Amino acid sequence: MGTTLKELRRKILMGFKDLDGEDILMAEEAINQACHVVAEVQNFDELLVYDTTSAKTVDGTARYHLVNDWLLTRPKDILSIVLHDDFNSRKLDYIQPQTMDKNIPYPAGYAEGKSELYTREGYYITLTRIPDAAYDVYIRYYQWPLVLSADEDQCSYENIDSSLIALARDIFIALRGALPLDSVAKAKAYLRLAVDNDRTDPDDLPIARGFSSSGQVKYTGEYWNNPYCRRQP
Repeated sequence: MGTTLKELRRKILMGFKDLDGEDILMAEEAINQACHVVAEVQNFDELLVYDTTSAKTVDGTARYHLVNDWLLTRPKDILSIVLHDDFNSRKLDYIQPQTMDKNIPYPAGYAEGKSELYTREGYYITLTRIPDAAYDVYIRYYQWPLVLSADEDQCSYENIDSSLIALARDIFIALRGALPLDSVAKAKAYLRLAVDNDRTDPDDLPIARGFSSSGQVKYTGEYWNNPYCRRQP
């Protein structure tokens, strides 16, 4: 498990003198800012989640909120969505909202069926076709890190204490002195090894994609492809 807030705070404040309650609060704010900025810069395996229990579709409903409807916890990046049933599960293809608007400007005009595509706008997912039944939805995603508030709360990251503490100290000094700080640039510098080595590949299993002539969206078809290499345009 990750280091506790109490221990992180102690390490960040080492060497500083004449600390008061406001400094303690700024140190905790610096820790949480550092955790968040690290997540902006790089995804880490500690925050990879595979949810197979909470998300479901509703017959006739196309749009779902990731937290309120599908009960995901601090969702950041969606890696895959699988529409699951006992006979013919389907991994959905991501399509950008502008591409969807261009090709299928009125999805509700199509008959309901088992969804094939999804778009994401903020915390909302829209499925096309509109689901014709209540399906289980399996989602693989990266979370945002837990906000630490109690002394015994544990950091979401397990093996980057030195980088995290250095970044949090920089943020604390900036907050204490009301100084400007490019925390993203700092995080990239401290995490250069992690950034240079791509750790975000969630699945190396090649998937055979069938060819389609439905005419709804122009698929060219692919014999074998890793669907996580890049999002489809």
